[in-house]
Amino acid sequence: MGRLVRVATALVAGTFLLQSAVPAVADLLYSPEGNRLRRYDIDSIKHPPLREDVLVERASAGGRDINGMICPLPDGTGRFIGGEDTGQPDIPPGWGIFAADGTEVGKLAATYFVVPGDPFGCAFDSHGRLFTTEIGSDHSGDLNGQLIMWFPPYDGFPGAPGTFPNAERSKNFCKIASNLGTATSIAIDEQDRVYVVSARGTTLPSPAGVVRFSPPFPTGPDAAGGCGRVDALGSPLADTVDEQVFINDSANAATPTGIARARNGNWYVSSVLTGVIAE
Repeated sequence: MGRLVRVATALVAGTFLLQSAVPAVADLLYSPEGNRLRRYDIDSIKHPPLREDVLVERASAGGRDINGMICPLPDGTGRFIGGEDTGQPDIPPGWGIFAADGTEVGKLAATYFVVPGDPFGCAFDSHGRLFTTEIGSDHSGDLNGQLIMWFPPYDGFPGAPGTFPNAERSKNFCKIASNLGTATSIAIDEQDRVYVVSARGTTLPSPAGVVRFSPPFPTGPDAAGGCGRVDALGSPLADTVDEQVFINDSANAATPTGIARARNGNWYVSSVLTGVIAE
């Protein structure tokens, strides 16, 4: 389908669009489906026949189990990141790093309050820093969804070199928050503020909505980098967090799960149970 080199635009949760710099090569939509990653020629959606392929097959067919959002790395290499839970619970779920051809070249595995864990969202800020969300309890129970910040390099595997797959956890992360109720989609604005959709609210307290986290963020996964606290799982936790409720609209976004920025600066928020996309 051509060499993919540049991100064109972000779409709904779980998908992204890559655009080739080569003229007459199609824009491609990447979308997880049935634990595999599919690619679609955007133009063929409106002008059949549909042109598509499977970039990463599911684990039962020899690939990797892909779930959640898909995000391109901002380095122009065509690499991308996506939730990956192959072999769980023996192998902790996390976020797989994939080369442009779909080969897994790294994995990021954190600690989770709900076993085995449910990695979902991903987003990079203007400095190339990676933020991810982990759902936590998905429909009832404690509000323990997480916002996690990662520090490069990303293309490595947990544990000693050559030992993956294993049950090890990564060492290059700092938890920004672990008080989110069903944390799903994530977005970042031009000021590097991080927006997380929480379908069941937070311990601020607040009903369901969108929570905004503002800089400064830690610079490393230890006390020297502003991540000197420890959570109940023994994992690094940010010393300070600037957290506030950004959207709280039970009438139009009762069960928010997705978020995307509009060209005019507004935000689109989807509500899964009501089937509404509110602006």
